[in-house]
Amino acid sequence: MSDDAKGRYADKETPPEQAEEEGPPEEYRVLFAAAEYGRADIVASADAALKEKLAPGEDLAEALGAARNDDDASLLEKACSSNKVDAVRALLRVGAIPAASTPVAWLEEGSACRAAAHAELMQQVALGDAGRVTKLLRLLGPI
Repeated sequence: MSDDAKGRYADKETPPEQAEEEGPPEEYRVLFAAAEYGRADIVASADAALKEKLAPGEDLAEALGAARNDDDASLLEKACSSNKVDAVRALLRVGAIPAASTPVAWLEEGSACRAAAHAELMQQVALGDAGRVTKLLRLLGPI
């Protein structure tokens, strides 16, 4: 390394390594930003990147459904509160359905987000995915 390149690392050959940030993996931060800004394309690519980092046997849909931001909002809740229906659809497609024992208030009756969740419910019924159907029914409540 030249003397000019050393600059602020005067007596060191290489710059110090950056400490890894605490908190969730970068893919989760990207997914929350994509949910907030309605970037369905980024949801799909971040989902694929996160899939590669999961531990063997860890379920991607479960991990995405359990993801929370600093405000304790799920990915789906963030997309709905930002009224980004394309992101809601993309998140539902990858299975980012938060666990709910009762219907959630943020899926307001008559909202576009609720309509997207209903459409996904019908799709999962047609595919015969009982697990996702059950999660969606808990999330939506009485239809």
